[in-house]
Amino acid sequence: MVIDFKGLEGQDKFAWALLNNIENGFYLDIACQHPIEASNTYVFEKELGWTGIGFDWVNTTSWTGPFNWPERRPNTKFVQMDVTTEAFTEALLDMVPADKIVDYVSMDVDTEVPGRGHLNLVNKALPRMINGGIRFKVMTLEHEFHSQGEAVRIPTRLLLESLGYRRLFSDVMLPPNSMSEDWWIDPQYFRSDIVQYGGECLLYNECVDKIQGYSI
Repeated sequence: MVIDFKGLEGQDKFAWALLNNIENGFYLDIACQHPIEASNTYVFEKELGWTGIGFDWVNTTSWTGPFNWPERRPNTKFVQMDVTTEAFTEALLDMVPADKIVDYVSMDVDTEVPGRGHLNLVNKALPRMINGGIRFKVMTLEHEFHSQGEAVRIPTRLLLESLGYRRLFSDVMLPPNSMSEDWWIDPQYFRSDIVQYGGECLLYNECVDKIQGYSI
C-alpha cells in the first residue's frame, strides 16, 4: 500500500509511525494553510478517516489560490482566525470536548511582517492552545531556531515539559544544518522504550527512518 504523505519535512510520516493504528482519530492543524499541499494532517483524514480542525489567519494564498477546505477536506472544519489571540482559546474551549485527547497536533505558526521580516509565533499560539484545555499524544512544533534563536525554542520547551510532555526528537534539522523543529509525545501513551528511538540534531529524514523501528 502506497501512503500519500504530503508533509514537507516528514512531520506526517513521524506522526503516522506512532499513530497509524488509530482509526477515527482527531487532530488539530494550527496554521494549516492549504488542505492538501504540504499538509501534515491530510494523510490521517484520507487513509484513516480522522476528523479535525484546521486554523489559519488566511484562506487563500497567491501560490495556491483559495483553500476550499469544505470541498477538499470534508472531515475537517476550517476556522479562519489569528491563533495568537484569546479568540483561539475560546474557539478550542467551544469546539473540542473537555475530555477529548487530541491524537496529533501540527503547529507551524509563522508570517512575514513588513519591516520585521520572518517571525515565528508559535510561542504566542502554544499557550493559547494549552489554555484551551488541549492535551495531545503527538505534536510536531516548528521553532526555527536557525532564524529565531531562543525566542520560540526556550518558552515552548519550558511550557510543554512542565506539563509532562517529552521531546522525542529535539532540533530536527533541515538540510544542510538548520535546527528547525521539536517533535513531542505524551509518554503515557507509548511504551517506555520509545525513548531509544529518539534523538537530537538529526536531519528530518533520519528522524523518520529512526522512528520506523518503534513498533506500536
